[in-house]
Amino acid sequence: MNMENNGALLAALETGRLVTLGGVKTFADEEWVAHPKFVGVRLKTLVSWEESGQALQALLVGVDAGCELATHVHAAEWELHEVIRGEGEASLGGDTVVYQPGVMALIPSGVEHSVRAGTQGLTLLAKFFKARD
Repeated sequence: MNMENNGALLAALETGRLVTLGGVKTFADEEWVAHPKFVGVRLKTLVSWEESGQALQALLVGVDAGCELATHVHAAEWELHEVIRGEGEASLGGDTVVYQPGVMALIPSGVEHSVRAGTQGLTLLAKFFKARD
């Protein structure tokens, strides 16, 4: 996947829409917001927990160059990262993974992980799924 395609995919996700039984939500109407814990990280909600009946959440995650989502754990959710644009690296349960477009990482609930953007910054599509009891 080349950088031009990456930009097209990101643009499509930023301006696309979510179709549900209850109607249509346009992503362009959703604002990027600063992450409440991590400096240089912003979030755009594509699918909220409420819209999915508490089953899943999907976010665009923008990480500025050199910034990071420091080590953290999601106790009740699995997380799937899909790298859309940029580059960086992640620590997943102690293993280092190079993040570049086309890479996906599946992170089980309870596993420590972190993500650091490289010099180009990093954009992820992050999907969270409730862990089974």
